[in-house]
Amino acid sequence: MKPDYPFKPGPKGYGFPFWDVVTRPESNFMIIGGSGMDIYVHKAPSYISFKAWSVFSTFVLSANVNQGRARFYVATKFPVGFDLDWQPDFFAGKFIACALAYFKSTGHVINICQGVWRENSTNYKQYRQNLRSGMSSVAAALNTWSGRQFTLNGFNEISEADIRLLKDKDKEGKYILAYFYRPKER
Repeated sequence: MKPDYPFKPGPKGYGFPFWDVVTRPESNFMIIGGSGMDIYVHKAPSYISFKAWSVFSTFVLSANVNQGRARFYVATKFPVGFDLDWQPDFFAGKFIACALAYFKSTGHVINICQGVWRENSTNYKQYRQNLRSGMSSVAAALNTWSGRQFTLNGFNEISEADIRLLKDKDKEGKYILAYFYRPKER
């Protein structure tokens, strides 16, 4: 099932048509993004990953599904001080829509999208700022970048019990787990 968005190149023709790439028969291959960067694709029925490396950063879009729960890892930003803010081929919102459609096409029924927001991530900072501005924990989660993406894809039910602040076991740091459900999937 192809996602319902049309592929539109980025501002300078960057990007690539996610759906055309994920439906290729190979499981591990390389493509060249519109920016000219090599992008390594790894996929299986319950996993998909795009990785690109530069001298300065590793960029990743990955998703997996297990027992009806989809998880996403998005790392698309350049370090501070570069002319570009984001890797110009990786459109994370389009990736989420495409990954959900890909998993459905491989027979998975997804009931939950899980957000994992590490302490220095954009989503973690947005969530904490939303709380400081007076939002409830539910409104704060829905108004993060990933909360908006999950809502756009039909995962818009979340309660206070679905949001957990945890500490890393191996590292010094905190993270938030947030579970977004499809309506009537609880």
